[in-house]
Amino acid sequence: MKPISRRLQATGSQSGFIALISILIISFVLFYAVVSVSQRGIASRFLLLDIERKAASEKLAESCVQVVLIAIINDPSYIVLSSSPVSVPVGPDMCTIYSVSPSGAQSTIETKAVVSGATTNLRVIADNTTGVIISWQEVPNL
Repeated sequence: MKPISRRLQATGSQSGFIALISILIISFVLFYAVVSVSQRGIASRFLLLDIERKAASEKLAESCVQVVLIAIINDPSYIVLSSSPVSVPVGPDMCTIYSVSPSGAQSTIETKAVVSGATTNLRVIADNTTGVIISWQEVPNL
């Protein structure tokens, strides 16, 4: 039979090993939790930035539609061919009028705007005489 001091010594070293492994496991779990939470915060910031850029490109494309509506009211036969699009400066940015196609009393307007990679392509149908918008849709490609 072993003396009591040797039994205590053996048990003490095993409990120290168990404590060390427990601390390592808890540290790893906490580290993983902190990293995953911080990654989610960074991802949500980039998502918000993309949403802001998309909203800016939508407003820019809408401004090109407004430019065309004014031109159509002044001249109902206003045409822009898709082979020669027109770039319109709006502040520091540019939007592009890809085509304006009059057909009877209506015109089909296609505009595009890009802000930091966020793109908006609009296809709008408007009345030639009043400028009233009949149809407004965002399309994937022009």
